[in-house]
Parts: sequence; structure tokens; C-alpha cells
Amino acid sequence: MTYTHFLHPGQILKMESLEAHHLSVKAAAEAIQIPRTRLNDIVRGKRGWIQI
Repeated sequence: MTYTHFLHPGQILKMESLEAHHLSVKAAAEAIQIPRTRLNDIVRGKRGWIQI
């Protein structure tokens, strides 16, 4: 039996956007005009996209 590891959307956001463009969570949150804590929760896997 094989198991597939699915990435949380926050992991993809962190790898492909934040780290690739050398952005902090604070800078990204300000750029897209959402609270920093909300974006931080998404990146940490505590919140999903649907709650944006």
C-alpha cells in the first residue's frame, strides 16, 4: 500500500511565494491587505484557504 503526502496550501504558499520572493509574512499580508495573523495561520497550517 502506498501513502501519498498532501501538502497544505500554506506549505505551497510558503515555498513558492514567500521563500522564492524573499517575502516575510508581514510584507505579504500588507501587500494583499489581510491581517498578518490570518496569513501566518495559513502558512503554519492552522487555517485553510476557505477562511480568507
